[in-house]
Amino acid sequence: MTIQDIEQQLLDASVQGDLNTISTIILSLNESQAAQINPLVYDKVLGQLSLPYIGADPADTIRIVMEFASPYISSFTLGGVLANLAWNDNLGGLDAVIDNLTEVHLLPYPYGGLDDFTVSNVLDALVSNVQWHMNMGDDITAHNTAIRDFMEILGGHVTASAVGEALANLAWYDDLEGLDAIIDNLTAEHLLPEYQGGLS
Repeated sequence: MTIQDIEQQLLDASVQGDLNTISTIILSLNESQAAQINPLVYDKVLGQLSLPYIGADPADTIRIVMEFASPYISSFTLGGVLANLAWNDNLGGLDAVIDNLTEVHLLPYPYGGLDDFTVSNVLDALVSNVQWHMNMGDDITAHNTAIRDFMEILGGHVTASAVGEALANLAWYDDLEGLDAIIDNLTAEHLLPEYQGGLS
C-alpha cells in the first residue's frame, strides 16, 4: 500500500466518522511512514474529529492521532481543534490534545506556536460551559479540572484580558475551584501592572 493510499483511507475514514479505521491506520504506521504522510492529512483528520459527533466519543482516537502525529500537525490547526473541542464540551478530546502538544506548539505565536487569541477563546469556552452546567445543576468537577489542566500548559498563551474576564465570570458564579485553577497558574505577564499588559 502506498503512502497516497494510506492518506486517502485516513481522509475517507475521518469524513465517515470511522474511528476504528483511523485508529487502526495510525497505530499501524511506522516512524518512516508517519513522517511521509502529508501534514495536511493529519490536519484534516484532526479537524474532522474535533467537530460535534453522533455516536462514539472521538476522544480516544484524537489521543492516538496526537500521540503519533503531533509533531506534524500545525499550531494553526491545533488552535482551531482546541477551540472546537472546548465549545463542543469534549473534555476528553481537549485533554488528549493538550497532553500531546510539542515544544513548537508552546512557543510564542510569532515563532510558530499557538495563537494567543485562539487559546484565549478556549478559556472563554471552558468558563461558558461551567456556567451552563451550573445553571443545569450539574457537577462541574471535571470542568474545573479541565480549566486547571488547560491553564497549567497554556496559561502563558492566554491574554490578560481573557484571564480577567474568566476570573470575573467564575467569581460571579461562585465557582471557587475554577477561580483557584486560574489563579494558581497566572504568569508573570498577567501580574504586571495594567499599563504594561497585565490584569486590569
